[in-house]
Amino acid sequence: MLGSAKTSGRRGAWSFLAIGLLTVLLVQVAGGALAEPRNPDGQQLELRARSLMAKLQEQYDAMERLTEQINEIGRAAQSPRSAATAPRTRHADQVVASVCPYCAVGCGQKVYVSGGKVTQIEGDDASPISRGRLCPKGSASKQLVTSPGRVTRVRYRRPYATEWEDLPLDRAMDMIADRVIATRAETWQERQDGRPTRRTMGIASLGGATIDNEENYLIKKLFTALGAIQIENQARI
Repeated sequence: MLGSAKTSGRRGAWSFLAIGLLTVLLVQVAGGALAEPRNPDGQQLELRARSLMAKLQEQYDAMERLTEQINEIGRAAQSPRSAATAPRTRHADQVVASVCPYCAVGCGQKVYVSGGKVTQIEGDDASPISRGRLCPKGSASKQLVTSPGRVTRVRYRRPYATEWEDLPLDRAMDMIADRVIATRAETWQERQDGRPTRRTMGIASLGGATIDNEENYLIKKLFTALGAIQIENQARI
């Protein structure tokens, strides 16, 4: 807050000074065009400009003193805890560009990582979609990543079972591949009504909202090679 007050004060002062300089230039142009026949040497115009610049300098100095006083008041009221407070992004050793995992808008995010752990997630101002903005859910997505209740292992419930069990990721991927191959073999249609089809109606793909163009390209190539024809995606980005 102190930095913002100081910055805004300086910006205001510089803006005021810039307006004053512009005014001086306008006075010089207008005064030179109108008063030159009556004052060929331009001494009167120079005196007026110097007087105006002196007043502007006085006002600028006054604003600088006022800004310093505001900062001094803020520092006097600041507690040691507030003085030691630092943003969570200060000590990040890596910043990863990402996409919000919630809705189909596809807002850009910056994921700050320190020591291999996510420390903060903020909006990415380089994103043409969101321009650094995040909704309340996107702003709280760090809780989704670091929540102790987040499932980080493959959970599998066998047919007719009542309990979930943990599976290694490699085994789960092999089980998925086996099921895809078996389903393709069981539902394969080489011909229909005498016409070649070479397709399977037992496999379909529905992509999520946050899948980008490159991932969609790979998914389309894979499922087309498998013979699937029902390939859709909730495309927004």
